Amino acid sequence: MINLPPRTYCRIQDPIIRKKDNTPELTPFNQVKNKFGEFEIRTFDAYPDPFPLYPGEKLIGKIEKLLIVAPNQSLRLKAIRDFSDGKKKF
Repeated sequence: MINLPPRTYCRIQDPIIRKKDNTPELTPFNQVKNKFGEFEIRTFDAYPDPFPLYPGEKLIGKIEKLLIVAPNQSLRLKAIRDFSDGKKKF
């Protein structure tokens, strides 16, 4: 079980595919489906309760604190993959 304290996050490799009601999507053999080759960021805000890793999921690194940007400072981000929000492709 992974327990995230407030203001922390973790990276999960090969996360499971979830339905709209947040339940895992299953194969005809009742195995969870994974998004192989992807990773997911899980934060305390989305996962306040302890959660297990499903078969095929892996914790990358360790649980880390969120980066807080000080007043009058900035954070420069760089996209490393294509993104589409359904309206415009970035």
